[in-house]
Amino acid sequence: MRRRMITILLTSGCMMFLATGCSKAQIIKQYDNVLQSIGEKSITKDRKLQGERKLGEDSYVGSYKADYESFSGEEIVFGGTGLSRDAGNKIKVSCKIEAENGTAKITFQSGMEDARILCDGTGEHTETIELPCASNYLKIEGKDFTGTIELDSE
Repeated sequence: MRRRMITILLTSGCMMFLATGCSKAQIIKQYDNVLQSIGEKSITKDRKLQGERKLGEDSYVGSYKADYESFSGEEIVFGGTGLSRDAGNKIKVSCKIEAENGTAKITFQSGMEDARILCDGTGEHTETIELPCASNYLKIEGKDFTGTIELDSE
């Protein structure tokens, strides 16, 4: 149902822009703005996060730290959807997991490829990621996880 609603909104928006005589560049920019607005809604709301997130210049970057107690579930901490990002299509991700019990992992999920594990179990990882034109998210997944996670994206 949600996917159908998004399709209807995007189609209606495109038809509206065509009817108003916008240039191709204006239509693409408006389409990208709609995608980014929709993409930001997929990120876990601050009040539902286990820890504290501080966003940077957009929803793709910032810092997050959480102490978990028997956490099972997932949190989408950073990311979005768009054709391009104003600040560039590269982010540097640093993550650290200190596990006491259970399991946790941090993944990079893109609409263009399979999810890729950045950090799994106790450990640290840093890398620069090229963001394709798609949905791109940094996600934490836990199963009965007790411990600490730090995630920075810049």
